[in-house]
Amino acid sequence: MSDRVTFGDDGRWSYQGQTDLITAVIGPAPTFHEPIEAVVERVRKLVGKVTIPRDFSKAHGLIAKLLEVDAQRRDAYLAKPYRYSWDAPYFEAPFEKRRLRLMNALMVCIHRQGYHPTMREKNPGGFSYRVGQQDLSVSVDHPKQDRYSHRSSSDAMRPASDPLVVTIYGVNDQTFRTKWEDTAKDKVEAHIEDIAVAMIVAGEVKYRTQIVLQHTNLIERQAKAIEERRQQLEREERGRLEQLAAEQKARIDSLLRDAAAHRQANDIRDYVAAVRNSTTDDNSIQELENWTHWALVQAKVLDPISSNRWLDQSQNLPNDPGKDQSAPRLAAIVDAVLGAIEQREDAKEIDDGTALNSVAKAEARAKAVRRIFFGY
Repeated sequence: MSDRVTFGDDGRWSYQGQTDLITAVIGPAPTFHEPIEAVVERVRKLVGKVTIPRDFSKAHGLIAKLLEVDAQRRDAYLAKPYRYSWDAPYFEAPFEKRRLRLMNALMVCIHRQGYHPTMREKNPGGFSYRVGQQDLSVSVDHPKQDRYSHRSSSDAMRPASDPLVVTIYGVNDQTFRTKWEDTAKDKVEAHIEDIAVAMIVAGEVKYRTQIVLQHTNLIERQAKAIEERRQQLEREERGRLEQLAAEQKARIDSLLRDAAAHRQANDIRDYVAAVRNSTTDDNSIQELENWTHWALVQAKVLDPISSNRWLDQSQNLPNDPGKDQSAPRLAAIVDAVLGAIEQREDAKEIDDGTALNSVAKAEARAKAVRRIFFGY
C-alpha cells in the first residue's frame, strides 16, 4: 500500500477554452471511481493512532512559538506592580491548555502527513491548512467564544471541563461530518483520530464538491446563454420586421403620392384642353400658347410617369416580402445545443445524484425552448 494519498484526478474535469457556450458539448457529470468512504479508510490507515500528549515537550513549532511568546507575556504581567486583565497571558487557564493540547495533536498529525498548518493570530481559535489545492481551516474552541489579540479570552481559573467544539471549515457537503463537540457521555478528545482523518479527507470532499458545482453551473450557464440568444434573435427579428413594415409603408405612401400626382397632372392637361377649346378670341392666341406651354410643363413635372419614378421604386422592392428567415436560424441554434446535450445519454458513467438531476433539468429547459417558440 502506498504511503501517500493523492487528492483529485490528474485529468480533472474542465471546460477552459470553450468560446461558444451555446454549442459546447458539456458531457456527463464528473464521476469518481473511489467512494469517499474508501478514501476515508485509506487515510485512516495512513494516519494510524493519534495521541494527545499531556505536555508540550514535543509541541509543533507554531504551538511552541505561541507558548514562548505567552511565557514572556506572563513574566511581564507578573513584574508589573499593577496588573490588568488585558495584560494577562493568553493560555494560563486549564481550558486554554486543554485546547492547545488538542490543536497541537492535530497539527502534528497533519504535518506528519505532509500538510502544513498556519496561524497568524496571537490568540488563535484554530489554524488553517491546505490539502492539495484546497484551503481549509479548523476551529478548536468554546462554542460561543470570542477571541481578541489585545487581551486574554479566559480567566486564569477557567476549568478544562468547559465545553469544547472542533469544526472544520471550507467544506460545503452536508453528508460529510465537520463538527465534534463535548457531550455528557464523552469529550471531543475521544474522536481525535476521526477529526484528524476528516481534516485530510475534507480536501478531497471540497475538490469533488467544487468540480460537480462547476459542471452544474456550466449547464445552467448554457441554458441561460440559450435563452439570452433566443431573446437576442427575437429582438433582432422584431427590429427587422419593424424595419420592413416601415419600408413597406414608405413605398405605399410614395405610390399613393405618385398616383395622386398623376391624377393631378391629367387634371391639368384636361383643364388646358378645356381652356383651349373654349377660347375664341384671336387677340389672345399668343397669351394662350404661352400659358398652355407653361401649364403642360407643370403637368409633366408633376406626373411621375414622365420622370419614370416608378422605375426607381421597382429596383428597391424586396425579393420575397413575405418570407421569414428568423425561425429557421433560431431553430438551428437550439437543435445544435440539444444535440450536444443528448449525446450525454450514451455516456456509460452518469452520477445518480444532484449532477444528474441538473442535467435532466437543463435538457428539459432546452426542449421547452424549442417546443414553446417553434411548436415541436
